[in-house]
Amino acid sequence: MGSECQIRSTSADLDGRAAAGERLYLAAALSVAIYVAFFAAALARPLFGGSFYDKNGCLPFKPPFGPDHWRWDVNVTAFTILTGILVVGIGVAMAD
Repeated sequence: MGSECQIRSTSADLDGRAAAGERLYLAAALSVAIYVAFFAAALARPLFGGSFYDKNGCLPFKPPFGPDHWRWDVNVTAFTILTGILVVGIGVAMAD
C-alpha cells in the first residue's frame, strides 16, 4: 500500500512538471518498474516457498487451449497480457 501511494504521488508530482511527451515516458517507466518487480518476485518464489495463489483465493484455471493438465494463474496471466500491451505501447511511442 505504501509503495503504491509513493508511485502515485511521484507520478502526480512529475506529471505537473513534465511536458506531454515526457509524461508518456514517465508512465512507461513506472509501469516497467512495477512489472519487473512482479516478475522478479514470481521467479524468486521457489526461494521463499511461496505460491501464486491461496487456497481461499482465485485458484488456477484451465486455459482455453493446451493440454488438460495446464493450469494458469490469474495474476500471472493478467500481468503477462498487460506487459504485452505495455511493450506495444512503448514501441508505438518510440516510433513517433
